Amino acid sequence: MSMKIAVAAVSIAAFLPLIPIEAQAVTQSAAKNICINQAAIKHNSLRGNVHINRARIHSNTYEFGLVINDAQFNCIVTKGGKVRYLG
Repeated sequence: MSMKIAVAAVSIAAFLPLIPIEAQAVTQSAAKNICINQAAIKHNSLRGNVHINRARIHSNTYEFGLVINDAQFNCIVTKGGKVRYLG
């Protein structure tokens, strides 16, 4: 009986590294840089022309208000670092 438990424990331990884990959360400054880079690419502008006029932190996202060439846009980045919305 104890041999079966030992075999089960070893097999579970062998597959633990293969279980996907949640991505590490990005910082607000990293999320800001992600938004600036993606907005500059999307709107064919230089990074220096993209300005942040507001930032809001939500439970699982960062929301930024961007100004590019006097036009306002929103950018939402998840805590995992993916752009959810840019428009």
